Amino acid sequence: MIHDAKRKEIAVELIDSVLVSKGLQRFIYQGSSMCPILIQADILLVKVMPSGNIRFGDIMVYKEKDRFIVHRFICRKKIGGVIKIIAKADNRFRRDRPINVESVIGKVVQVSRNKNTINMERGLLSCKAFIIAVVSFTEALVFENVFEPTVTILRKIRARLSLKRRLMRILRLPKALLLKILCRI
Repeated sequence: MIHDAKRKEIAVELIDSVLVSKGLQRFIYQGSSMCPILIQADILLVKVMPSGNIRFGDIMVYKEKDRFIVHRFICRKKIGGVIKIIAKADNRFRRDRPINVESVIGKVVQVSRNKNTINMERGLLSCKAFIIAVVSFTEALVFENVFEPTVTILRKIRARLSLKRRLMRILRLPKALLLKILCRI
């Protein structure tokens, strides 16, 4: 007699084989980078397709080293004569490093959560995806062009101040004399 656990395992394998035959793959989402659209343990149905068929705002799956990443597609960009994919997590400020087009598995077409199924290609959710993508892209631009350069400058200032403090401790010079010396450097 087959135990219930074994029956469930056989059923899952059967479902997965049917999905693969139709160009679909199932993934269990792990992480928080796509919150609140995707949450931990959501079951994603991914349509396997080339990156050329993925549009702005689609949630895509790509492989990086030995793990799968689920992020939002932002754009294609030519870098060093090679077309790369730019993606970004909804819950992060920075864009991902450019992705090779061969690394793309496909796009998320359905999400299952708590016995509810959400079709990611229809209705208001596709409009919402577009709006989230625009906001996410704008957020990345602001972060990369305003915030990061400011932080870099502040880090350089802090490093220079730290150097001054260390020199003062080492040399035991009066502050005014040390500032004159450092201004000449």
